[in-house]
Amino acid sequence: MALDLATYDPVRTKSDEAALRQGYYFDREAAALPCSFIETFCGIPTGLAAGEPFVLLDWQRRLTWDLYGWVHTDTGRRRYREAYVTLAKKSGKSLYVSALILYALMADGEESPEIHLNAVDRSQAGRLYDEARKMIAASPALSSRLKLADGVKRIEFQRMNGVIRTNSADVDSKDGASSSFTCFDELHLQNSWKLWDVFRYAGISRRNPLTLSITTAGINRDGPCWDRNQHAWRVLDGEVVDLHFLPVVYGPRPGVDVDVDDPEVWRLANPSLGVTTSLEDFRSQLEEAKRTPAALARFKRYRLNAWVSESGKFFNLASWNSSAKRHEIGSCLLAGMPCWAGLDVSSTSDLTALAVVFYDPVADEHHVFTWCWCPQGEADRRAAAGWPLYQRWADEGRLELTDGPRIDYARIAQVVAEVYERTKFKVLNLDSYNVMTMGTFLGGLGVPHQEVRKGWRTMSQPTKEYERRVTLGKIRHGREEDPVLTWCMGNAVPSKGEARGNVTLDKERSSDKIDAVDAVLNGFLGWMDEQAQPDDVPLIGVLG
Repeated sequence: MALDLATYDPVRTKSDEAALRQGYYFDREAAALPCSFIETFCGIPTGLAAGEPFVLLDWQRRLTWDLYGWVHTDTGRRRYREAYVTLAKKSGKSLYVSALILYALMADGEESPEIHLNAVDRSQAGRLYDEARKMIAASPALSSRLKLADGVKRIEFQRMNGVIRTNSADVDSKDGASSSFTCFDELHLQNSWKLWDVFRYAGISRRNPLTLSITTAGINRDGPCWDRNQHAWRVLDGEVVDLHFLPVVYGPRPGVDVDVDDPEVWRLANPSLGVTTSLEDFRSQLEEAKRTPAALARFKRYRLNAWVSESGKFFNLASWNSSAKRHEIGSCLLAGMPCWAGLDVSSTSDLTALAVVFYDPVADEHHVFTWCWCPQGEADRRAAAGWPLYQRWADEGRLELTDGPRIDYARIAQVVAEVYERTKFKVLNLDSYNVMTMGTFLGGLGVPHQEVRKGWRTMSQPTKEYERRVTLGKIRHGREEDPVLTWCMGNAVPSKGEARGNVTLDKERSSDKIDAVDAVLNGFLGWMDEQAQPDDVPLIGVLG
């Protein structure tokens, strides 16, 4: 049954209910205007339907109504400043974005409209421009009013002093933009925050600024796409009320395994299924993808809009993200759970991590806690390179930044001693690297510790057992409270030991830092070591 604007109900989330209380209402006439423009002046430029009018699909119509229909009773300003839209490939995203930006340029009523199409590189930016150019060329009404500058990939509407510009993350020339409409196409490709941060406040002087991110699921959990995806789910779940953010998610929740053979899963991620892609072609693509695990992973990501881990990663992040939340430290202590600690110390300038691993023998589960440090200088260096997560985690209280360019061993030893005083962990396992310096600090504070000589003989069994327990959901962690640990888990890549079947984590091959995982494994080694030896054998010494 086709959508009917007269009976359409836009209230679906707690944020919508709050918007009504704050004076916003749904103006059906305002919602209809962009749809009327698109279906009157925009046509389909290529393919079997070339030359026919562009008739919006239901998901496109619903999105357009929501974006333009919500306005404030007193000011007349639109409600939404940002929209995050994610759905599978081949759903008609490019055609829709082309039509929407032309409306924003020509008919939205903004003074000197400035529209920015943002892509990850010049090639993708060129494809965005070409889509819009083809739509203009196919419409006499548009081509007679708009001027194309192919050399710089710009579209001008001189009567309104308006312009559409294309930008890529590899060209540093976007500062000073006063964007009325910003579109990030395939946001998952933006591995750096640099371009996102340039446009974060680019519409602040505009009456109705809008940032639209429209994307397929990705693999990078460090960039803006994962951040906005997480925020979208929190708004949809009602955990967060955000009046000015529109979440539109077609696909499974991250961390939930999908049944690739379930037609309902297909339709969830593909609102255009049966129109832009036939069911017969979709089934054929699925059967072909089943031939190899890598192809099936790509199918899940691109055609089912499911976030997947990068190939070669060691830990099952779906299991990690869906595990039960840990108890608080006080609850673990009250229940009499024993615990062990691990410390991974950086050489000078990057992550150092402390982990405490509690064991619940009744449930046969581990509860994991981490503390992480980094020099302020390293956080600044990464932020300048377009990677601000260290600073963001520090601002959120998830990571402590120590003064200066080098790690502060005395500060770390002090925190370790405080954690020991509270938890009375049985022993702290410490890497042999920097053991002389850190061991001196710890010994002076009365912290029981022992050196661990890393290698497959020492770490293979703990690594494999920890990985097995992650998959079984037996490792309980802090989720949002430990974002550094989750990031390190996603970076970890295995290396093979000297003997067949032995596994350790490889810091050199891993995509980025894994220090928090290494600290947890050091603590986990303490638990495994105790299971294997009599109670009267002292633990202080050297392993390896």
